[in-house]
Amino acid sequence: MADAALWEEVETALPLTVILCLTYLVASAPELLQTVGVLDEGPLMPDVMDAIIMLVIAAVFATGAKHLRRDDGAGVAFLMAGVVLATIVFILRGIVLLSNLLGAVLGLEGWLDWTVSQDLRVSMLAYAVVAISVGGVLLADRLGRGRRPQHEEGVSER
Repeated sequence: MADAALWEEVETALPLTVILCLTYLVASAPELLQTVGVLDEGPLMPDVMDAIIMLVIAAVFATGAKHLRRDDGAGVAFLMAGVVLATIVFILRGIVLLSNLLGAVLGLEGWLDWTVSQDLRVSMLAYAVVAISVGGVLLADRLGRGRRPQHEEGVSER
């Protein structure tokens, strides 16, 4: 489990929060523009609900960044809430994709023409940035602990 002090450091939490906010904000824009017809459809099917959900997640991260810029510890809570929301959306979208995959594998009538791209959503791809970013911060912290001086009890200094 990550040390709580890691997330309380503004130097760690603020850039991560801003990166995740921009990821979801930028990912939602083309989907909204495709839905209203401004952009041609891309390889993934546009979904207005997915775009709105990504805007909500971006707003959570943006609120966290605002608090972190003021050195307010509540910003970390917004960062964690955004990560949890993004994870829930990813899991729910994954369940839908896997259930439709099962229908296609079983050869059910409604799924004969189904392809993975029909259920793959931009929010699922944006979640890869969340997983890589948060995982990278946790891994860097874990690797960095081995280089820190130890107390007599064997606990890392912070």
